[in-house]
Amino acid sequence: MPKSNSFTCVIHLVNGETISFCGDADDEKRRNFGSRLEKLMSANFLAFDLGGKLNVIPTQSILRIEIEPAPNVMITNTIKDVKPIS
Repeated sequence: MPKSNSFTCVIHLVNGETISFCGDADDEKRRNFGSRLEKLMSANFLAFDLGGKLNVIPTQSILRIEIEPAPNVMITNTIKDVKPIS
């Protein structure tokens, strides 16, 4: 699990590849993750600066996105407090 002031993100692509990165997340940034993620999913692409390179991923190439820790304010249609079944 990341430090309390940081986050990790794993983007799983439909072709089986993954893109992983981490960053700092102050309280304001963590509060806004949910709404920013909702806007992303209705956009045509996700763009981020990763090590000085601009990465642009078409949203139709994204299978799922994992963010840890979970945002303070969840996105619409989130089922909370569930556990995986082994």
